[in-house]
Amino acid sequence: MHIMAKYNIDILTVAEVRQLIAQCSTRSPTGVRDAALISVLYRGGVRIAEALALHERDLNAERGTLTVQRGKGSKYRVIGLDAEAFAFIERWITKKRKVGLDKKTPLFCTLKGGYIQSQQNMRDMLKRRAKKAGIDKRVHPHGLRHTVATELAIDEKVDLPTVQGFLGHASIAATETYIKKIAPAAVVETGKNRSSW
Repeated sequence: MHIMAKYNIDILTVAEVRQLIAQCSTRSPTGVRDAALISVLYRGGVRIAEALALHERDLNAERGTLTVQRGKGSKYRVIGLDAEAFAFIERWITKKRKVGLDKKTPLFCTLKGGYIQSQQNMRDMLKRRAKKAGIDKRVHPHGLRHTVATELAIDEKVDLPTVQGFLGHASIAATETYIKKIAPAAVVETGKNRSSW
C-alpha cells in the first residue's frame, strides 16, 4: 500500500514573499503575470484552482474586492484585496494588453490567452523562484494560503468567522482545525512566556 508523504507546513515571512516576487522579471510578460499571481495567492489566500479561474470582471479595484465565482464546493465568495496586490494585477493587465490579450481572456492566462491548464506548472514556477531567491523552505501555492491564514488569525488577531469567510471554508470548525494545525497559538505563547531558567 502506497502512503502519501506528509510535508512540514512552512509559513513564509513577508520578506520571503517579497524575495519570491523579486525573482519575477518586470520586463518579461510571464514574470509580471507570476508576480501578480503570487500576490493574489498570498494576499487573497485563494486556492490555486480559484486563482487560475479568475477573470478581470471578478476584480473591483475601486472597492478593493476579488470575487471567487466557483470556489471549493462551487461556493461563491467575495474577499478584500489590498492596494499593493491590485498594483501587481494592474501591471499584469497592462502587460497583457501590450501582448495583444483582451479582457475576455482569463486573468492569469497563457501568452496565447488560454487557461493555464496545469496547476503543477505554477507549483514548479514557485519552486524555481524560491530556489533563485534562496528561500530554504518548501514554497507552494497552498503554503501561501497557510501564510495568509497565520497572518490573519495569529498576527492580526482577526476573528475566526472572518478568517473562515476569507478562506472559503464550509464551517468554522474547519477553520479552527486549519489554524490549530498551521499555527498553534496557545502552544507557541506558552513556550515563549515560560519563566527564565
